[in-house]
Amino acid sequence: MPRTHQTNLEDAAVLNLTDDVSRRIDRIRKAADDTESARRSRERIMRTGSGH
Repeated sequence: MPRTHQTNLEDAAVLNLTDDVSRRIDRIRKAADDTESARRSRERIMRTGSGH
């Protein structure tokens, strides 16, 4: 099947979408990491009492 301008546009759209999705996943992962480390800090503070 020959490559057409339409096919190239579709490929570009798919790549753009994939890029957008991977950026979104990175943001979600980072937010999850931040939440996890905040939870660990809170647990550490509770274990040690006053947090000093």
